Amino acid sequence: MSATEMARAQDGLLKFATQKGFNIDHVEIFVEKLETVPDAFQKLIEKMTAQGERTVIIPGIHHLAGLGSPPLAVVEAFTADGVHVLVAGHVE
Repeated sequence: MSATEMARAQDGLLKFATQKGFNIDHVEIFVEKLETVPDAFQKLIEKMTAQGERTVIIPGIHHLAGLGSPPLAVVEAFTADGVHVLVAGHVE
């Protein structure tokens, strides 16, 4: 993915979050890089251990692949812990 495509994808996620009523001042985007997998996902997990309302927005379920568990198992683990998971769809 080029830098332009990444910026467009991030803008799409922020637009989706805004449309869903989230304050983008409180939104954090985690980008996984091939050379540091799973660092970004670990940082996301750390954020999701906080109490209160927690929501994860992903571009697609396939973005959870390669983390050691099937993507739906990751979604199930999030929801079992009270985290809302929203799939934005194509955001590029």
